Amino acid sequence: METYVQIGVAVLRDTTTGEPLKPTIPLFAQSKTEPQASGLTRCEEKILSDVAGVFVDIFRRYSDEIKKIKSMEDIPK
Repeated sequence: METYVQIGVAVLRDTTTGEPLKPTIPLFAQSKTEPQASGLTRCEEKILSDVAGVFVDIFRRYSDEIKKIKSMEDIPK
């Protein structure tokens, strides 16, 4: 069975305004790996895991900064 993975979208633009026209056209590439039980290929699962890790790190740093700000507000002036 051939497996295809969406790699992006193509969109036509209005020649006078440059605005994107709807609908977009999905672009697919043939995958060399079969989908896992999740329905994703191994590469897609890895990418999602990597992106999730980045968001977790960003949120952790954000949380730490908020805690610092709140602790500074508790300091008497």
